[in-house]
Amino acid sequence: MTTPDANLTDSAAITAARQSPRWQLELSQAIRSGSELLRRLHLTTSHFPELLPDTAVSDFPVLVPHSFLNRMQPGNPQDPLLLQVLPQSPEITAAPGFTADAVGDLHARRSPGLLHKYHGRVLLLAAGACAIHCRYCFRRQYPYAEEPRRLEDWEPAMAEIEADNEIREVILSGGDPLVLNDSRLAQLCQRIARIP
Repeated sequence: MTTPDANLTDSAAITAARQSPRWQLELSQAIRSGSELLRRLHLTTSHFPELLPDTAVSDFPVLVPHSFLNRMQPGNPQDPLLLQVLPQSPEITAAPGFTADAVGDLHARRSPGLLHKYHGRVLLLAAGACAIHCRYCFRRQYPYAEEPRRLEDWEPAMAEIEADNEIREVILSGGDPLVLNDSRLAQLCQRIARIP
């Protein structure tokens, strides 16, 4: 059986996929309000007495792409995917013994965008965004605004990596580094690959 793309080489198919802005369009049209999310699922605020108003979560707003919404069961207030993204009051309630930096990222920060927690391994926080805002996110309070934006802003982190001969693994993290556009992600990967 021959498909319409049978004559495309693997590299041509990859290039065609890279040039498709569909995922970026979907993110731009994502649901950004808890009340809108409930409306789309035929639910009301009476199902969620602890629903937070959008103004209470302005530092970490609702972000739900339609492809994720379409996996939720309309009319089900216990849908696990809904509960993953719907802001409710327990997430902003202070709890004794808990901290906003739950995994110790700020203590592990060696330079802007670079975390070093484990021997021989570093994290580059390549993006401060994700395609979906999960309410349990452990980096929601991280100061992403202070992190590198342009390729040249990554040079202090690259210098740190180059200066430490024990580093053998660089992990791209974030947020989700796959929300970067392809050329920016490629440039960052190429720069990392040049580290001896």
